[in-house]
This record gives sequence, C-alpha cells and structure tokens, in this order.
Amino acid sequence: MVVTVPLTISKRRLQTYFAALLKKRHEGKRGRKALSEPGASTARYPLHRNVSVNTLRIQLAVYDAVMANKQADKPRSLWQLGVSLRVVPAAIPLAKDLPSDAALKRAVLSSTVSRYFRAAERIVANTARGEFPNST
Repeated sequence: MVVTVPLTISKRRLQTYFAALLKKRHEGKRGRKALSEPGASTARYPLHRNVSVNTLRIQLAVYDAVMANKQADKPRSLWQLGVSLRVVPAAIPLAKDLPSDAALKRAVLSSTVSRYFRAAERIVANTARGEFPNST
C-alpha cells in the first residue's frame, strides 16, 4: 500500500488517519502466541515455557555444586553451599547477627538451595524427554 499525505495537516490528524487506514487494511493479531499453541514457534527445539536466563544460570550452578558436594570427602550443608554461591545475598549470616537471626538466614539459604536443586533436577530429567525447560 502506498499512501500520499499532505504535510500541512497536523500530526494528530495524520496519526488518526493512519490508524484508520491500518485498522481497515491490516488484520494483525494481538499479543504473542502461547508456547503451548501449535505453530507458536518455528524453532528446531522449541521451549516448553518462557524462562529467565538468570534463573537457569543459578539453577545450574546450584545443581553442579550439590552434585559435586555429594562426591566430596567432607560434604557441606545446603546453607553453606548457598553462602558460597551467594544465592540470596541478603540471607548470608554475618558475625554480628543474633543467633536467632543467623538460624533464620541459614534456613532461608537451605530452602532456597533445595528449591533450586529440585527444579534443576526436574529440568535435567525432562530435557532427556525433549522438553526444555520443564521443571514440573
């Protein structure tokens, strides 16, 4: 479609005119297709769902650390792994923390590391079935 427009018309009127033309001539669909819809992706290996790359990095680091920890001579606890990986920087126990606060921070780190590890395990298992990244 080729459109000739006089430039003496105000911008607002031109925008209104173009909007009306597009509405009449262009049948665009709103939004993106869900990844579960057929034909939503033309990728050779389509994603199972949208995922944050940063979350995948953290999950992989936790997975690798926990698996290496299982093979270690002197295994560390989950909260210690969380401290070394800085999974939740605000939950790293400090020397000046009260014992109750330090215990709470260790619990937060342990549960966070455990959650990331379980999700990573499921992603690894489902990837073998051709679904990435599926953590359900």
